Amino acid sequence: MPDMSEQNAMLVTRRTALTAGFVLAAAGAAACGSSSPTTSTAAQRKVEKPHLNVAVVPAVTNMGLFLAQKHGFFAAEGLHITINKVTSSSTAISSQLHGSTDVTAGAYVSYILAQAHSSGAINWRILAEGSVSQQHSQQILIRAGSPIRTVHDLKGKKIAANIKGNVGELLIDSMLQQNDMKPASVTVVEEPFPSMAAALEAKAIDAGWFDEPFLSIAQTKYGAQALYDTGTGATANFPISGYMATQAWAQKYPNTAAAFVRAITKGQLLADGSLADDQATVGQFIEGVTPQIAGLITFDTYPTGVSQIRIQRVADVMKQFGLLQQRFDVSVMT
Repeated sequence: MPDMSEQNAMLVTRRTALTAGFVLAAAGAAACGSSSPTTSTAAQRKVEKPHLNVAVVPAVTNMGLFLAQKHGFFAAEGLHITINKVTSSSTAISSQLHGSTDVTAGAYVSYILAQAHSSGAINWRILAEGSVSQQHSQQILIRAGSPIRTVHDLKGKKIAANIKGNVGELLIDSMLQQNDMKPASVTVVEEPFPSMAAALEAKAIDAGWFDEPFLSIAQTKYGAQALYDTGTGATANFPISGYMATQAWAQKYPNTAAAFVRAITKGQLLADGSLADDQATVGQFIEGVTPQIAGLITFDTYPTGVSQIRIQRVADVMKQFGLLQQRFDVSVMT
């Protein structure tokens, strides 16, 4: 297994190559449209709803959105985006269903549960994928000086996830199974990401499932230590989040939805292609991220388009661990 310096070198190489591809693609697109704007292009930009409220959990899962906003990709499509920060995708869903939010970015688990349990009342459209976990981007942390040394030492202990019944708890369950433990052998409690490190330090919890940048903040500010990497083993390269609208919204505003997808696709390409831009941007959108911490963050990968096969994996793991009683076909959301 390569050490951290080798992993970082490989990551930089991959992102540098992707950046070159992104730049060439962008240049080619610009060249094709440089002579005169076509009628079809002008029509595409006639969005039905130019002002959008987008709710997100402030985490590196949403780097594609942050970069699209920073670099004017939404503005180029005739969209004005207001990013509203929420503590969980469940909170975002509530505002979306009440009509105060147009698009949300959150963990697939919440949306699948909402649709599966709504008896047809809730129907989602996955506009674009958001993030796929990488090794070191989500981990179980313990406080400095903790007597816990192995996953088996978690028996009878409290583990925090930012919200119960979501991707954090799902990955905790998978970790336990891979270590021959039952989910019931621990107690999963809710603790929002921004306060999780302090709760760990205060011994209110014994361990926590941390996403970036809260993971790097906890390690830097509190000296928290990694116990288990949920981006390995059975949940390596796990689909974490996506950009979601209701089916009714997408049907009502088709040009707006298409414009959002075009802009977020450019953001995703840049997020996956430029580590330097990720590091320079993350602190502008997420509180508490200093340049030092930005340099330590392990970013996810940021796919473009929507892969039913990849997202189906989430629903299947949900059924495996009892969050769903029956298999859910994610094709109804795409």
